Amino acid sequence: MEMIPLEQRNHLYFHALKMWYDVFPSESLLVLSSEQLFENPRASVNQVLEFLSLEPCNDISLPKLNSTSEWAEEGNPTVSIGVDLLEELALYFAPYNEQLCQFLGRDFGWVAPTQFDGG
Repeated sequence: MEMIPLEQRNHLYFHALKMWYDVFPSESLLVLSSEQLFENPRASVNQVLEFLSLEPCNDISLPKLNSTSEWAEEGNPTVSIGVDLLEELALYFAPYNEQLCQFLGRDFGWVAPTQFDGG
């Protein structure tokens, strides 16, 4: 692996997942995105249960925790990231995200650098 600072390496999921795939067969691993979990937690939990050959659980309460809007409504500080920084991050992570998508054979729909309008 190229020399990448630890702070950045922790966000390069391909490298971490590749190590697991080198040890275990792909059918033994389930990869979910946090976006998928946040968007539809019940379906995500049931996907995990199905993967583990367990019965689905539709009687589960999954409250939304750590919501940015709730955090702000409580008077807590929030941070706004400028478009320039978002574009810089997207450009930096783009090749690594593409590598991950190619490796897993799926598109996570993460922001591409070309999706920024500069304003």
